[in-house]
Amino acid sequence: MKQITVIDASSDIKNKLPKEYRNTKVRFFQYSLDAFYYKNDDISILADCEHVGGDNCYPQELLYEETVEELFNSNDWSMFIVFDKRKDDKDE
Repeated sequence: MKQITVIDASSDIKNKLPKEYRNTKVRFFQYSLDAFYYKNDDISILADCEHVGGDNCYPQELLYEETVEELFNSNDWSMFIVFDKRKDDKDE
């Protein structure tokens, strides 16, 4: 499994969403530990909205299915990580 950190405000990471994931459809899976989880058979998404200072940007619209790009653009995420189950770190 490969982890692609697109945004992590706590580490000052802010990257562009890789093109290969933009049109991939994911479904809402669960809300747990202040984070949203989305997935399909190939990837999982962890998206968190917690900001320094305690401000949250909730509520997030929980659509049954949307593309990763729509999800990425739907909120001011403080963390957005793609877990690609198709890739192994050894393949790089």
